[in-house]
Amino acid sequence: TEAGTGGAGALYSRARSGGSWGAWCSGGISAGAQTAQGRYRRHQDGTQTCWQSVTTLTGGELAVTFPAAFASTTDLATTLGVSTATVGAISARFTGRTATGLNLSAFNTSNARVAVSVDIVTVGRWF
Repeated sequence: TEAGTGGAGALYSRARSGGSWGAWCSGGISAGAQTAQGRYRRHQDGTQTCWQSVTTLTGGELAVTFPAAFASTTDLATTLGVSTATVGAISARFTGRTATGLNLSAFNTSNARVAVSVDIVTVGRWF
């Protein structure tokens, strides 16, 4: 990195993964990308956030893969938001969460599975 591009007192770091060193980074974000599963952002302090939108199934749980794997399930937090024009309450739930994904379902007030769009935000550690 060119001297002076980060400003006075800038802190630079890089991560080692798969036997090789990544690029030098300054600031709080180390990496981020859009994948087929959604978006993720990795921060230099080890925090990773994944965002994705999926449509649930009426016939069973939907297996959802995170856009990037987390280091573990320790302190992993997932928030679900249902986006639907359907009248009545819809409740989304996840089960079987691992460092790479979870199973997702949504239910109506009759406790029947419904197909609705669900936004998922998961925060945890990438190292």
